[in-house]
Amino acid sequence: MAKKFLRKAEVRLRYGNVSARTLENWVRRGRLSPPVYFAGCPFPFFEENQLNKDDAAALDPARTETLRARMTAVGKIGVEELRARRQQSTARKEATAEGHHGGRHLDAFQRAKSEKRSGT
Repeated sequence: MAKKFLRKAEVRLRYGNVSARTLENWVRRGRLSPPVYFAGCPFPFFEENQLNKDDAAALDPARTETLRARMTAVGKIGVEELRARRQQSTARKEATAEGHHGGRHLDAFQRAKSEKRSGT
């Protein structure tokens, strides 16, 4: 039986018109097998049978745990760490929302303005 290969656009449509970047991320994370490049052709091709196997494996809970462990082992950021970083970033933004550089320069400007008005 001849192998059937799909171009990147066809694979994107197969998964609900996801972006090309999403496909690249899925390949990098192991969700999809890497595409094949034929000699003299710069375009990637995905083997349909391999995509079917990848889809079946994605539903397997053991494989999901294996991928999660592998991502943790190579130093990928965990969900909890991402949440902590997001909270720190939000706190920083709220602190600087008072004024330019935490309000220090704004307060000095207002102080100088009020001193100029009062003539001191």
